[in-house]
Amino acid sequence: MLFRSEEEDLDDPFTIKVMELRQYRVEHGDCKVPAKYPRNPKLGKWVSNQKQAYKFFRTGIKKGTNTINQKQIDKLNEIGFFWVRQTKRNCFCVV
Repeated sequence: MLFRSEEEDLDDPFTIKVMELRQYRVEHGDCKVPAKYPRNPKLGKWVSNQKQAYKFFRTGIKKGTNTINQKQIDKLNEIGFFWVRQTKRNCFCVV
């Protein structure tokens, strides 16, 4: 079951992933989806892409199709999105 509000557009790919992320948060208690999340590999990749897009957004770099806007950032912030990625050495890096 995906959690959504009535005004969300089910035809919008971003909205669908946000709903999947909400479900992940219910099950795991956070939004720290691993990049290679075996149960939903596409969600893991999407979360990784959002972090990269946010980095480009903050620095003003336009690169490829991986973009994010302020409204999308706000929506992710509302559900507790974790913008910091964990590196392989267990230290945290701000993206």
